Amino acid sequence: MLLDLAPVVFDRVHRLTPGSIGRQDWYRQLASGSLGREGKEDPAVKVALHYGPDGAVDGYVSYKFLGWDTEPYTMQVVDLVAATNVAYLELWQFLAAIDLVERVTWDEAPLDDPLTWALADPRCIDSSDSRDMLWLRILDVAQALEARHYPVEGRLVLEVQDPLGLTAGTFAVDVSGGEAAVVHLEAAQDPDLTLDVSALSSIYLGAVSPVTLTAAGRIREHTRGAALRARGLFAVERATHCLTHF
Repeated sequence: MLLDLAPVVFDRVHRLTPGSIGRQDWYRQLASGSLGREGKEDPAVKVALHYGPDGAVDGYVSYKFLGWDTEPYTMQVVDLVAATNVAYLELWQFLAAIDLVERVTWDEAPLDDPLTWALADPRCIDSSDSRDMLWLRILDVAQALEARHYPVEGRLVLEVQDPLGLTAGTFAVDVSGGEAAVVHLEAAQDPDLTLDVSALSSIYLGAVSPVTLTAAGRIREHTRGAALRARGLFAVERATHCLTHF
């Protein structure tokens, strides 16, 4: 059943989540247990589905018990995909309620995990082994900025620097109705912000705040409040998360 459902549920999450990239067919086989990491069927994998108010599956978790010789007794999440906040939290509630299990592990948890704030005692979460799962390098500033959605309206003039000389320039970004019109300014114009292409690539998906990068010296603010304005423009409704290895 999950072989058919997993791609459908993931597609919903993929369309909602900044930083998500498409999945290979192997993922649905891994989640269902029909093909484990060792290249053969994994009968230890179990699956729980979450049904939304309309009766459709809007999330699933596949998991397996690591055995009684593992202490503390551990349930390992193989794959967890949830298209709604309710589905995400209730799947975790299901995992936490499994009898005799003392620990649940998941290698693909998001950095900005709402579970931390949903728990009465967030100290029970041990976040470790933080890894890069997504790399982004903008090659066409105007096209990239015009391709994404913006939650607020506003204008910024960005001076983008590029040590490779591929994307450098000053760009006026005018946002209206959620879309940006970007003009590469040929004549010199005072920018609101100066940043290199790596910083622009970092804030593009909303995972890093321009205010934070300004404090870190990665962005130079020439117009007072421009970094805060940029934080509003580049904000995202759902936390950036990449569930796909590549």
